[in-house]
Amino acid sequence: MMRVYVGNAVTDGAGDDGWLLGHFKPGGDVRHSDDVEIKWGTHAAGEERARWVSGERRTA
Repeated sequence: MMRVYVGNAVTDGAGDDGWLLGHFKPGGDVRHSDDVEIKWGTHAAGEERARWVSGERRTA
């Protein structure tokens, strides 16, 4: 049986600093995953990062 979650990224991410899917969601929640993490965010026009992360290993 395939489970599907439908929601609102702004509302759902508010409780976890924007994180929507990942290991931090409770086991049994369709949004729980040990393999993938998804974060939602909005940025103001012209916003820039102070610096980029280095030395981490990630895939996209």
